[in-house]
Amino acid sequence: SMIFHLLIVDDETIFRKGLSEYINWETYDCVVSATAKNGTEAIDIIESTPIDIVITDVRMPSLDGIGLAKYIHENHPEISVIILSGYSEFEYARSAIQYNVAEYLLKPAAKKDVINAVQNVAKKLLESKSSISKSEQAFLKDQFFQELTDHVVPDDSLNKLSNFDINLNNYYVAAFQLPDDMSMVGTLKDIIIDNKLNSYCFRYNNLIINVYFDYETEDTSAIIDNCNTIDSSFKMFTSLNVNAGISGYHHSARNFSTAVSEAILALSLNFYFSAHVVEFSSDYVAGKE
Repeated sequence: SMIFHLLIVDDETIFRKGLSEYINWETYDCVVSATAKNGTEAIDIIESTPIDIVITDVRMPSLDGIGLAKYIHENHPEISVIILSGYSEFEYARSAIQYNVAEYLLKPAAKKDVINAVQNVAKKLLESKSSISKSEQAFLKDQFFQELTDHVVPDDSLNKLSNFDINLNNYYVAAFQLPDDMSMVGTLKDIIIDNKLNSYCFRYNNLIINVYFDYETEDTSAIIDNCNTIDSSFKMFTSLNVNAGISGYHHSARNFSTAVSEAILALSLNFYFSAHVVEFSSDYVAGKE
């Protein structure tokens, strides 16, 4: 998939190391191409290395974050800038708004806020491109489904579903639990895609979610067969089993996060059943056996 190249600029080693090493950037389709301790160093890197996104501190010797943002705006407008600033210089940082800075974060920023800012910027970078490649389209689609999983998205966002040729009028969701080894994400996705049953899969934390869309019947036997086939193919390749949980039947994109929760709940019950594939039942919620 599409990879975004990051440059991290901060005069404090601990921040540079923290931002570049403490976040597993690969998970978010990013790679830290370089780090710099001030704006002057950053400019040298930008002139010699392909960079998509710059995360910079404001206060630095030699050339500060605002000077760097101005330079990028004037010379490399295709690069997006995320500014990190302490509370005391936050208003000063906002002065860089004239340089099209994409995001402002207050230090110390939570890891998830940094990741969110980078994902937002990556999404905007892609959406602003005039023609989008297959891998870029796939990135946007994954992003969209992750958003749909995390919270109810507004109506105007739901319209994006039509761009992705996915109709959520009748669907089930299956959640596949990977073994501890996350390096097998690719293997599992490939197996799901090889055994495609009008479905679309994406990664969600340590799970792979598979959406069976345009599924016109309440009879889940085809889905159960599909999950069992995926399990046996995975076992053939890796000698490990992969468990699956299947949601209830849903008829609107608005219920997507509920459907994923049901699939995850069913998945968590594999422990009690000997089967590798468990279907959601409203009885579980009531706490009955």
